[in-house]
Parts: sequence; C-alpha cells; structure tokens
Amino acid sequence: MSRNLDAGRHVRKARKALVRSVTRNLGPIGAWFAVAVLAALAAFQLLPDDSEEQLPETVSSVVVLGVAGLTWTDIDADTTPNLAALAEHGSLAELNTNSGRNFTCALDGWLTFSAGAPAVSDPYGRPSECLPVTDDLITVTDAAATVGDMTDLVALNRDLEQGTELGMLAAGTSCATAVGPGAAYAAANSVGRVEYAPTVPLDGAALTAVLGECPLTVVDGGVLPTASAARTAALANLDDTVGALQDARGGDSALIVTGIGQVEEPDRLLATVAHFGDQDGHNLLDLPAERPGYLRLTDLTATVLTLLDAPLPDAVTGAAAGASGDSLSYAARQAVFDDTDTRLMAADVAAPATQWLQVVLFLALTFVAWPLLHLLRRAGQPGVKPPPLWLMRLNIVSALVCALFGAAGILADFFGWWSTAHPGLVGPLTALAIAVACAFVAIAVPGRHGPASLMVSVSVFGIAVTLLAMLTHAEDPLGTLLGDYTVADSASNELGPVATGMFIASLWLLAAATAWRAPRRYQSPVMAGIGCLGVFIVSVGFLGDSVPAAVAIIVGTCLAAALATGGWVTFPRFVWSGLAGVAVLFGLSWIDFRRPAAERGELGSFLGDIVGDTNGVIASGVGSNIVAAFTSPLSVLTVMAGAYCWLVLLRPGGGLRRAFGLYPPLRAAFSAAVAGAAIAGLLLGKGLMSLGAALAVMVPLAVIMSHRVLARAHVKDGQYSDMIVDAPSWVDEENDGESVSVESRG
Repeated sequence: MSRNLDAGRHVRKARKALVRSVTRNLGPIGAWFAVAVLAALAAFQLLPDDSEEQLPETVSSVVVLGVAGLTWTDIDADTTPNLAALAEHGSLAELNTNSGRNFTCALDGWLTFSAGAPAVSDPYGRPSECLPVTDDLITVTDAAATVGDMTDLVALNRDLEQGTELGMLAAGTSCATAVGPGAAYAAANSVGRVEYAPTVPLDGAALTAVLGECPLTVVDGGVLPTASAARTAALANLDDTVGALQDARGGDSALIVTGIGQVEEPDRLLATVAHFGDQDGHNLLDLPAERPGYLRLTDLTATVLTLLDAPLPDAVTGAAAGASGDSLSYAARQAVFDDTDTRLMAADVAAPATQWLQVVLFLALTFVAWPLLHLLRRAGQPGVKPPPLWLMRLNIVSALVCALFGAAGILADFFGWWSTAHPGLVGPLTALAIAVACAFVAIAVPGRHGPASLMVSVSVFGIAVTLLAMLTHAEDPLGTLLGDYTVADSASNELGPVATGMFIASLWLLAAATAWRAPRRYQSPVMAGIGCLGVFIVSVGFLGDSVPAAVAIIVGTCLAAALATGGWVTFPRFVWSGLAGVAVLFGLSWIDFRRPAAERGELGSFLGDIVGDTNGVIASGVGSNIVAAFTSPLSVLTVMAGAYCWLVLLRPGGGLRRAFGLYPPLRAAFSAAVAGAAIAGLLLGKGLMSLGAALAVMVPLAVIMSHRVLARAHVKDGQYSDMIVDAPSWVDEENDGESVSVESRG
C-alpha cells in the first residue's frame, strides 16, 4: 500500500513539475509555434504552382523567318510597313539569343534554334569569325538537300556540358522545309537531310507551293548590315519578304519573324513578332513564371513545336510561350522595348564601372578605418588622448556611403542615366550622389546616432529598396546599373544577384537588431521567425519568386537560430544546424522532383540532375559560376572584405569579436548572411556577386560597431571626456550596468 502511495506521489510531483515547466516556458513555446506556422507557409509558397499556360491554339503549319540583327528600332511604319502591320496585330517579345557563346553569331543562332538548347558552331577556344551563313557545304539533290558538316556539328555539340542535340526541330515534325542556307542548318535532321529551296520564290504561286510542302517552313532572312544606308536597303528587302510570306501562307498557319543572331557587340535584345491568325490588337509572348514580353531563342523552338502539336523532345531546354494581353498600346510597348535595349547597351559599360566604384569606396573606407583603429587601441595607454572626433565622424560617413551604395545603385535607375551622352560616367556618379545623400539623411535622423540605430536605418532602407525592385521587376526591372538586369537575364523573373545579397544582409541585420532587444529565451525564435518571413517574401510570385534566395535564407535561418543565444560555436552545433537546413531543402526538392519534368522548379531540376534523371543542370551552373567569379569586380570586393574582417576586425584588438560577445544575435546574423549570400550566388550562377553585395552592406556597419566598442570608454553623448586616459577606462551606461573595458579582447 505504501508503495502505491509513493508511486502516486511521484506521479503527482512529475505532473506538477511538467505543468510548472510548461507554464514557465509558455511564451517560448508560443513563439516557436508561430515560427512553425510561418515555416509551413513559406515551404508551401516555395513549391512551384500548377501554372495555367495560355498557349495559342495549334495550327496546321508554321512559317519562321529568321534575321540576324533585327531589333525593335528597325521596325516602323515607314521603313517596314508590312512588318509593322504584322506586329500591331501579333504577339511581341524581345529575344535573348542564348546560344552556347556569349556573342551569338548567325550560325550559332540557327543551330540553337535547331536544338532548342544552347549550341555552338565552333569549338570553345577557337575564335568565331561570325561570317554570313553560306551554302558552300549544302548539296542539293532535286528538292532535298544535305548539309555536309551537320554530323560534325552534331558531335561537337554533344560534347558540350549540357549535351546539346541538334536536329530537334526536325525531329518534332513530320517534315520541314528550309529556304536559304541558315534555315537549312536549323531545319535539317541530325544527319543533315532537309527539304530545301535556295531562295524565296518571286512568284506567289510558287511560294505558296513551297510553304505547303511541310508543316514547318524556315526562311533565312540574311544578316542586317550595320551601315545605315545598307541596313535601310536590307530592311526594305526584308519587309518585301514578310509581305510575300503573309500573302502566301495558309489560313490555319502562324508566321513568326524573329532575330536569330547578333551582328555587332555588345549583345542586344532582338525583335520577335508572332502572328497566330485572327488577332485583334497585339499581345505579349509570355513564358510560364517569367517576365511577359521576353523570350529566349531556345524557347522559340519549344513554341514552334507546341504550335504544331508536336511533343517536346527531352533535349529541348526551352519552354513554350503563350500569349497574354498587354496593358500598353502598341506604340507605348515598342517605346518600352526601345528604351530597354538602350538601357542594356549602356549598362554594358556602366555596370562594370559602378561595381569598380563600389570596390574603390570600400578601399577608401579601409584607409580611413585602419588608422583610426590603431588610434583607438593606443587611447587605452597612459597619457594618450583618444583620436579626434572629426576622424570618427569621417569614418561613420564613409562606412554609411559604402553600405548604402548598393541600394543607391538600384534607385539610380529612376533617373534615366542611360539616356545621357556618357552613361558609363553619369550612372556611377548618380549612384554615388544618392548614397551620399542617404548617408547624411541617416545621420540627421533624430536619435539615430548610435551604431545599432544606424544599422537599423541601413537595413530597413535596404529591405525597402529591394522590395521596390521586386514589385517593379515584371514591368520595369531595377538594378541595371549594378549588373542585376542584363541581356542574358532579361526573361528571368528572379531577383538579381546584387539585390539578393543586399536583401539577405539587410534581413539578418534587422533580425539581429530585433532579437537583441528581446529576452534571451526569445532570441532564437525571433531570428527563426524573421528568417521564415524572408523566405515567404522572396518566394511569392509577384515579389520575385526567387528559389535561390529562398534556399539561401532557409540555410541561414537554421544557422541563425542555433547561434542567436551566444556561446561557443562548436563543430557539432554548426553541423547540426546545417543538417537541419539540408533536411528541409531535401524534403522540398523531393516533393518538387516527383512532379513531371516539364513542371519541375529549380529544386526538383537540381535533384533530378543528381540522380541522373536529367543532364547538364549542375555542369552548366558550375561553368557560369567560374566565369562570374573571375570576371565580376564584386569578387574583388569579396576578397577584400573577407581579408579585412579576418586580419583586422576579428583580431583580438579589432573590436568585432567584443561586439559579437556583447550582442550574440549580431554574430548569428553575420554568420547567416555570409553563408546564405554565398549559397544564393552559387545557385544563381553568379559566383561571388551576392556575397560581395552582402559584405558591402555588413562590413562597413561592422567597422562602425567595432570602433564604437573600442571608443565607448571615451565617448558619451557624442562628446569626448576631458580627462586624459592614464589607465584602462570603463563604462557601464550601455550594457545594463555591466562594466565593459576598452581593453577587452572579446
């Protein structure tokens, strides 16, 4: 009996202890429950939607007229009346010629159109001469022809990283007719066989007969010259061809006129006009989950095959474009296309100059901050006064300009710098002027003089600017001046690498500022909750739908939650936080991988490449990362910022370790931002650009924080004390009464 009483007493004690524990930890439990709800919403948002494709109805035949160098500035009612009339009642787009080369020659473009994947006409390492496509290697037999070097080109492209297969355009149709040598390379099958006519027949009946031979007819419109007079004459001939094709094609057919390759550097967006039949007014060609009105050459292959109701071969990497309505008039849309083309051409010079200016600004900050650091360290010695106040203020202004420069570069796109006579000079100076103005505004805000307050101001400003960039990206992308919006990325709806890095850094700095004001037991859920909110923001469709940014923030969230409460960063602690992020990503990737290949998002495609279901996703990403790492000025900034942190700020006398000790969420934020930005840049294929952009925001603020930790013994309310330091000084007004020594090594 006594044993039963003892057992009951122990059970009651255990129950009471459990109730007390739950009651005592009810707040943290509720906080973690809210984090779990946010995480579930973010994970659900991250998975790709079942998009409703707005594909046009299938047609019995398609005619494609390809012209190297055709841009929207070439199309007007006076010079090209037939083409302009076709565009006013067609579906429009700006085309990125995404061949296997940075500069797409005419033959590269025709081969890419043939494969539906990036292709090349010459081996890598051999300079491409970009000559007009000729019929020297085309052997004509009756109505058919053989492209003599097609088998060699097939073998060359199969050896590429993505395993490009030529002849996919012909493989998807019962037969294809080529008119002209360039079209023969596009319409030929993998052994070079094609129905062929050397030129466009002048007789209408003969042209109608040629167009009626096969469901697909590809016409070579030649190469537009760069000289003004010769180009005008070539455009007149092209317009006559468009008129003849429009008259000769059948009623149940589609006519597509498109640029096919570049004619001079830099790369430009080319014009694409698709007329599907009875259209009243113009539309925009629209890719699933991409920007309306922007297309890639590989997508054109998929679109043609879809119009013919042909299944897409697995080797085709493009997606079929549908048609969606346009809120602008035809004249306004053409003006937008022309302005975009001008902006991207100007950015070819201005973007590298702006990035190098950011590197110079960071270098200037180190020249100001490093001597100040030594003066602050010596100030703790007997008989030595602190450094002058003007030097401290110069350091703060320099750091703020450097930290705000990225956001200023995004805002500079509102000022039309590309329309000036010297955009390569005006663009960077515009960004610098905005950064200086914002720095003085941040200093002038009442009650915002402390390092923590400045950090909040910079992070809130950075988040606001990136949210603005996300909201306007579909219609008017920002970040051209920083290299975020380029010809190669024109169709992408994702946030650019610089804006991604800036958003990640600003998000975690704001999370740190929020968490260190919370009790210690709430700091981890606060960091995790803000991280989940960040994942939700970047994965929402109208705010960018950026899977790489979401993945990066997920990994950073696990790391920040583990480090938020301070303590030693042990190896098991680091590994377990990383494994938690990997487990979440694997689960999302597996769900996405179970979808059909054509409907997978980036996570599912990446996992499919790992298990061998697809080919080339990882290899192409590695190649683009290597190129970006060795060509972007932000890689230099990344190395400089990392070296300055490691060799100066994180040394025993640098002050940053002491700041991390005083504010553990700050260390968690820096760790999460560095890891997340590095992952985002790699997933975007941009090397170290995102990490460089994040460090450009964080390191200047770390400089301010470190110097404040060292100077806090001598500064009170913005003024130095009159005493001469003859012993290590102490201050206790900023840490809840806890004394902090300027001599502390952290």
